[in-house]
Parts: sequence; structure tokens; C-alpha cells
Amino acid sequence: VNKVLQEAKAFYKTGQIDETERICQEILHSDPDSVDSLHLLGVVAYR
Repeated sequence: VNKVLQEAKAFYKTGQIDETERICQEILHSDPDSVDSLHLLGVVAYR
């Protein structure tokens, strides 16, 4: 999960918001309690 989350953060930093959201949703599908994924989705939603 950490490696995939780092990938999502890299997409976010380059402005690829759709990819960021997709990856976070995939993480949450397998780990619904992933606080880091939930946080990153919150940041994306705020943006």
C-alpha cells in the first residue's frame, strides 16, 4: 500500500488529479481504514 500511495502522491504533485483519485479509491477498496488515502482524497476534494 505504501508504494502505491507514494505513486498517488507523485500524480498529485504533477497535477494528475484523476489518477490520484483513482489510486486512492483502489487503496480504500482493499484497505478501507487507510487514513493516508482518505487524507489525500480530502486534499483532492478541497482543491
